Amino acid sequence: MLERHLVALDTYDVHVSVTTSQSPDLVALTIGRLVRRARTSGPHHRASVDVRVTVTGPTLTIRAAAQRSAASLAVTITRLHPGGSSAGTRGRTRGTSGSSGASQSALAAPPTAGASASGTPAVVDTGGAAGSTTLAGSTGVTGVTGVTGPTGSTGTTGRSRSRGTTGSGGSTASTGASGSAGATGSSGTSGRTGVSGSPGSSGPTGSSGPTGPSATTGSSGSTGSSGLTGPGGSSGATGATGSSGSTATPGPLGDPGSWHSIFDDEFNGTGLDTNKWSTGWFGSGITSGANSAELDCYDPAQVLESGGELDLTLIAKRETCGGVTRPYTSGMVTTDGKFSYAYGFFEARVWLPGNGPIADWPAVWTDGQVWPTDGELDVLEGLGAGLACWHFHDPLGGPGSCVSGTYTGGWHTFGADWEPGTVTFYYDGVAVGTINSGITSAPMYLILNLATAGSTVAPATMRVDYARVWQH
Repeated sequence: MLERHLVALDTYDVHVSVTTSQSPDLVALTIGRLVRRARTSGPHHRASVDVRVTVTGPTLTIRAAAQRSAASLAVTITRLHPGGSSAGTRGRTRGTSGSSGASQSALAAPPTAGASASGTPAVVDTGGAAGSTTLAGSTGVTGVTGVTGPTGSTGTTGRSRSRGTTGSGGSTASTGASGSAGATGSSGTSGRTGVSGSPGSSGPTGSSGPTGPSATTGSSGSTGSSGLTGPGGSSGATGATGSSGSTATPGPLGDPGSWHSIFDDEFNGTGLDTNKWSTGWFGSGITSGANSAELDCYDPAQVLESGGELDLTLIAKRETCGGVTRPYTSGMVTTDGKFSYAYGFFEARVWLPGNGPIADWPAVWTDGQVWPTDGELDVLEGLGAGLACWHFHDPLGGPGSCVSGTYTGGWHTFGADWEPGTVTFYYDGVAVGTINSGITSAPMYLILNLATAGSTVAPATMRVDYARVWQH
């Protein structure tokens, strides 16, 4: 394994010549984050690879692992765009690495928080695999320090999400009219009074004549029937219920236009939505990291959705993954196999770990199924001296840059508008950079993770308020 200290964060052309003790032999070469394979042949058992890489930390690590024999490396590194009149490093180092016929696994040097990008003498890592001999090559010539690029402007604070408006209540129905009362029936007429009998004529004196019969009393008139009750008024119809207010997802910050949402997780549940997300890197349970330089394993226990946010927590706990025991355990989620998109705007609102500089190695990014052919879009990566950085990786390299300013201690939005032939990056709604070359078109899936590869702060948590994707 070779480790080169570089004078500046820049793009470099790297020529790697690998020689094995036997041939033919298949060799896996790792150059920074790029992975290439070469087959040695010929009387010198040799093969060579040329790549272009963008270096975002103070060191570039190059490893070789042969299948059948030991491998040695010869490397030439040329800085592509030296600042001002200063030249970048151009040296040649040689070392050996390898295991007895087995594939060698070695950790690359991490992007170290707080490290300086100033030029230092080239260093050869003499730590070989157990039982093998490692030779230190000659030290490359140290280039003078290139001119530091201008500092990017600090993004403005993101706006809070607006809520939908409340629908108006339905109108109250009017009360039905009361029915009119029925007319009262008329009273029956009273019967006529019977005629009184006239008195009897007087008889001769002696006995009194009989008394005339009394007149009969007329019968009373019948009582009139009551009037019919009028019909009751019908009840008024119930008023219609007012419609609920709109809950549509707002568009991306800093890029107004005609957008519609194709993915949205506000993390408002009581557990991770497994219809959208999986934990870990290409596997279930405890998995290895996405980059061989990581000092952590990913454990589903370090992923928590609660209180309206997703928390990915890094702790100092030894764990074994991929056959290697690592000192830290952390959390990762991806939408691999569940959601992917080709072109659109991906945005996440995140509270990054750290106080001032970004701690550890948090990332908001996307990846294709075949790396690097299908591309890799790094929306946000905490690298180097705790900077917020953005890149787009393709088969020819990974151009990008870092932004000065403080992105810890509060919520910040990080987004990227991926269009045919171009990607524009937005931090807190402000455009911070654009890449116009090497933009791939294959679908990519979403990834959120908190890793570590160097100076580590643990425990530490990367908090995510939401993850959204829009398309035109």
